Amino acid sequence: MKKITTVLLMLLISLCFVLSGCSAPLTMPNEYTNVVSNGGFVVGAGDFAYVANAYQSYSNLTTKADNNGKKVAQYSINRTQLNVENPNQTYFSYLQTEDGTASFDLVLNKIAGYETSNMYVVGEYLYFTTPNVHKNKQNEYEFNLSTLYRVKLNGTDLKEIYTTKASDAKFYLTGNENKQLLIFDDETIKVLDVYNKSTSVKNLIKDDVKVDDVIFPATEEQALTYVYFTAEKENTLISGNRLCQLNITTGRIENEKALANNTFKLLAYNYGTVFFVVTGNTDSDGLYSATAETFVNGGVRHRYSTDTTSLVYVKDASHSVDCFVFIYDNKPYIQLISQTNDNQAVKLNDHSATLQFVDGTYVYYSTSEGIYKISVIGREALQISDMTEFDSKKMDFDGRYVYFFAKGEGQETETKYLYRADSFITEEDEIKTECFSKLLEKDIPEEDNEEE
Repeated sequence: MKKITTVLLMLLISLCFVLSGCSAPLTMPNEYTNVVSNGGFVVGAGDFAYVANAYQSYSNLTTKADNNGKKVAQYSINRTQLNVENPNQTYFSYLQTEDGTASFDLVLNKIAGYETSNMYVVGEYLYFTTPNVHKNKQNEYEFNLSTLYRVKLNGTDLKEIYTTKASDAKFYLTGNENKQLLIFDDETIKVLDVYNKSTSVKNLIKDDVKVDDVIFPATEEQALTYVYFTAEKENTLISGNRLCQLNITTGRIENEKALANNTFKLLAYNYGTVFFVVTGNTDSDGLYSATAETFVNGGVRHRYSTDTTSLVYVKDASHSVDCFVFIYDNKPYIQLISQTNDNQAVKLNDHSATLQFVDGTYVYYSTSEGIYKISVIGREALQISDMTEFDSKKMDFDGRYVYFFAKGEGQETETKYLYRADSFITEEDEIKTECFSKLLEKDIPEEDNEEE
């Protein structure tokens, strides 16, 4: 494959622009109920894509003004108009102006690209999380917490909804007809009924249970009946924890697992199957999976090893694929869901990999050398981006493009702007990585400024 570091010389001209003001209110998108890529930090609503323009760690914030107003600058929420001639298109093709550029509008001066990025479109509203700017009782800022807001898609009617009490809070938008936003925070699971425009966050779990961790599905908007979480044992004199199956309609724990001295660690949840590791007792240690039906009987043990650090589930009935890919000793391995022996796992390659997400029969992962995808059928890896100064903890996908925050070659500041890599390339194609942000003027390459 021909490789190039980036195609900034051509693509920055067409996608990256000097930051400018906003003439809100904006127009409402056409067909905004047609939503693509909900969640993460890039989401499409009709003929517009809403994006977190750049990444800003909450550790860099010092005052309220850092996340409120013009000082937010390049870290703001922006939007760009899309070419939607094909109504079935599931990825973002931006609408070009006469000079071949894309036009970005400022939606809101709030940070959306940070450690806990979440953006969802439901109805006429964009829901998003941003670093908290409220002070605690000690008169100290707690930027590590997240505040959930909603704003109309035209940039008006901003409303604060909820501020977390923990820095590791998780959010998930369900895909049933009556959409709900599930929130794991403050040792419980909460719910916001976004389907009826409610702004009241309430506890979902009706029992007095302290939740240690919860696993939400890895893909967007699944219709859910259950979620799974870990909590301390009711008998605290026995070490370990318990694994619980929660019915999100009733808020009741329907089943749970608890063994003396055993600890459960949740790894993945997708297509109705939850994966977890059990440690503490050699008779039951290992990697397991369970469906709603098999959970009560203990599920299936696939591996006796407990060293799995991350995992993604790959299931595609049209290709008769049912397997999981996991990281062991920093390397990616594959194993069929039907296999129950450690020796049946096959190493895919020698990349020191970080698993990212699954699309169909492809698993996407990152290394220190860039971003790759690998087919679980052909098992050949294809590099789709060779940018190296990127954030491997935050990635998004619209069905074709992989979005991530990175520092461009020759860039003057340390800002990590939003980039995207084209996953549709083949072995014969050049890598296609492009900036998808407004740039500070000082970060636009001199060659591009000369041409303007």
